[in-house]
Formats: sequence, C-alpha cells, structure tokens
Amino acid sequence: TAMQMIKALDYDDDLLERLRKSPQTLREEVEAKMEEAKIDLWVTPGTIQGIAPETLLSTGDSRGQLPWSHSGHPTLSIPAGWSSSTPKPLPASLQLTARFG
Repeated sequence: TAMQMIKALDYDDDLLERLRKSPQTLREEVEAKMEEAKIDLWVTPGTIQGIAPETLLSTGDSRGQLPWSHSGHPTLSIPAGWSSSTPKPLPASLQLTARFG
C-alpha cells in the first residue's frame, strides 16, 4: 500500500477526478442493472475461493467484496454449509447484496 500511495502522487487531475467519481458511477451502473433485471438482491458466493482459508492467518480473497465496498452497496454474508473437497470441513457462505440506500 505504501508503494500505491507513492505512485498516486503522479496522478494527474483528470485521473483523480475520475477516481473520485468512480464509486458513484459504479453504484449507478449496478442500480440500473438491478432495475433492468427487476431484482432487489444479488446472491453471490461469500468468497471467490469458495471456502474459508484453513487458518486464521488470512480472511481469504477479498475481490468478491471489492465491487460492493467500492460502490457502497450493503452486503451480508450468511453461512451456507461446509466444504466437502478439503481434508477437514471448512465453512462456505453466500453473500447477499441489496440496493443502495
């Protein structure tokens, strides 16, 4: 993250303005897709890797949550069972994402 902050010092004003507006732009695009599909809730896997990491050294791959965090949409993860493809059962979850506001 320190390297990203140093790199950001070179961003020009136009790029900075686009980045500042990107959460709202993404939110508007997601809301339009929800309206088009006539849905109030997205249901997705809780993580991209499917199951929780085996240890507490990591919470797993966060890319499945990044769009919702960026757009500000509320999410809720709920338990959805246990893995059957690992030596010991690990929890799996579903993520529910609602409309903004």
